Amino acid sequence: MAAKYHQLHDEDRPRQKQQLVIPLLLFIIAILSIVLVVVSISFTAPSNTPHTCGHTRTEALARGCTWDHLVKAWLPADCPRVGEREYLAAANNTGWIFYDDPNTRHPIADIALYAPLDEYEAGLGREFKLWYTTEGEHLTHCAYMLKRLAYSVSNQARIDDLSLSYPHSVHCLEYLLRQARYSPTWDNLTTVGNSWVGRC
Repeated sequence: MAAKYHQLHDEDRPRQKQQLVIPLLLFIIAILSIVLVVVSISFTAPSNTPHTCGHTRTEALARGCTWDHLVKAWLPADCPRVGEREYLAAANNTGWIFYDDPNTRHPIADIALYAPLDEYEAGLGREFKLWYTTEGEHLTHCAYMLKRLAYSVSNQARIDDLSLSYPHSVHCLEYLLRQARYSPTWDNLTTVGNSWVGRC
């Protein structure tokens, strides 16, 4: 049996080209769209890169960082300072007192200077210069740390390491609750509230 060959008609050729061109154009448009979205996001999304003050006071000052009394750390200028003003005001304008010994013999003039000055001091670890403070300072610190955490989460704002620390938040919650249990009004009817249906 002889093979049969059919000659393509001229009107079939443009249709075949058209059938190839359209998927190719759609593919190119899809790739370009993805590239444009990625480029757009990279230029408009806020940076998730942490802003750091380095490891020493010298580096912190050189990077424009300032002392945060609430977390007792040098922080970048763009870290929210929510709760710091109220924390300082709670000291009744006398300022919180810190000591370099547990017997309260040696008050510290400025605990910001207890952050490592240089690489040598930074290499000695966190235990290098400890300070001691009162229960009132500790309770106030914990209360305003939780406020800062709530602010940053609610506003999708930057947050410092200590405020973001889950173990530290648990410590503060347990510490506040433990001290609240000493309240003479613990069992008194003092609160009104309502139940609701929420979301997460």
